[in-house]
Amino acid sequence: MLRQLLRKSQLADYLYVSARNALSAERRQSVIDFYRSSRYLHYETLGDKNPDKVIYMLDPVKSYTSGFFSNLSMVLFKYDFAHEHGMEPVTYKGNLTHYAEPERFLGTDNYFEYFFRQPAGIRLEDALSSRHVIWGEGKHLTKYDSLSMEKQDGILIRELKKNLIFRDEVFQEMEKSRKEFIGNKKVLGVKYRGTGYKEKLKGHPVFIPPQELIGHVKKMYSYGFDSIYLATEDETALKQFEKYFGNRLIYDRSILRAGEGQIHVDLARSSPKDHTAYREGLNVLKDVWVLSHAAAFAGSQCGVTRFADLFNRAYCKNRYEYLDIIDKGVYKKGRNSIKEGKKRYQL
Repeated sequence: MLRQLLRKSQLADYLYVSARNALSAERRQSVIDFYRSSRYLHYETLGDKNPDKVIYMLDPVKSYTSGFFSNLSMVLFKYDFAHEHGMEPVTYKGNLTHYAEPERFLGTDNYFEYFFRQPAGIRLEDALSSRHVIWGEGKHLTKYDSLSMEKQDGILIRELKKNLIFRDEVFQEMEKSRKEFIGNKKVLGVKYRGTGYKEKLKGHPVFIPPQELIGHVKKMYSYGFDSIYLATEDETALKQFEKYFGNRLIYDRSILRAGEGQIHVDLARSSPKDHTAYREGLNVLKDVWVLSHAAAFAGSQCGVTRFADLFNRAYCKNRYEYLDIIDKGVYKKGRNSIKEGKKRYQL
């Protein structure tokens, strides 16, 4: 598909002529005003569908090496961006990620659609035949990077509530896990992120040894809980938690975990089980859903930890009684990814 890159003045003139009778004056002006100052967006007409809408096509993958919730946060920021400028977001592509199956799955080539519905209710096929289509490269989203964490969280929570729509079968799996591990019990949720974080990659949270988090959990558990739900991809850390907490510890035994010296993403890709990529995405969603419904939460800093807190604030009736997130900042220097042969993984 050939994308036509228009200069600012050309795009403004085009929208005045082509959209005059299709878009409301308010929305038309909003779009025009924005694209007059845009440097990183492409506009094209692909057909006659949705003449009264401006479609914003977004790739739900930040990069091949990005984690599930790094991608999700970017998507939610793009939803906010689209609505701010009078556009309807539609996710497309989304297959250049280790969460995508190698072949078409669940009727789509877009991994995002394995788990979520299109927010505007516009099918991808119809979006690709629409009159006003905008393609974004992502560089126009830098304003979100400069926001405080509090403001970022406010945007993410709003978009979670309004525009993130789970597929029915995914939500059923999430609820099944919540009922199994939480139910009516008072549970302390814990997230430990190990494996690749031990590599001290640039821009990633400072590694926290499991013993340090165990100390935090020990103190919090003394406040009175029925059990501890642990979410971790690190088999070595799991054994340390089991050794200390014994039968007070519960966890999802179906989740794939990496041992000492193993790369979790590499391990998942080499698994003989079918649809491992899909299950990896589903499992992190199930973990976050369970953690968000716990009575209290403790964790090391990572995407799952952040979204457990965001889900709690967006979807749960009761906020955490206690919240303890160990945050020692990020590594300013070092490699950007783990190299494994010719492959590059960012964990």
